Amino acid sequence: MSTTDDSSAAGDATGPVDPNLQFKPGDQAYILVSSAMVLMMVPGIAFLYSGLARRKSALSQIWVVMMSFSVVVFQWYFWGYSLALSPTATNGFIGNLDRFGLRNALGEESPGSSFIPELLYSFYQV
Repeated sequence: MSTTDDSSAAGDATGPVDPNLQFKPGDQAYILVSSAMVLMMVPGIAFLYSGLARRKSALSQIWVVMMSFSVVVFQWYFWGYSLALSPTATNGFIGNLDRFGLRNALGEESPGSSFIPELLYSFYQV
């Protein structure tokens, strides 16, 4: 097979298709950096609470903050995002479980902006 052979046209669906081609990488990078900077504050809150406690219980305070954060993240990704920001909700107060566990969210536009994907928006909203 030579390098000048153009047997695979651009419209062929033989290879994997990137679902994020419609989104701009600059917008995604901005949201990722913003989210990472906010997530770096969680250990800061842990150190703040451990500084307010007595010396021998400082490590347990750090443990409590990190474990509570992990429980919140777990709940957010499984049902919290769907209940808070479901695009198919029928009322204005609470959503439905259409996006339970971020099901069918890959490559979809976010409810907040059409410039970023829904998975990245859910990460930003944590």
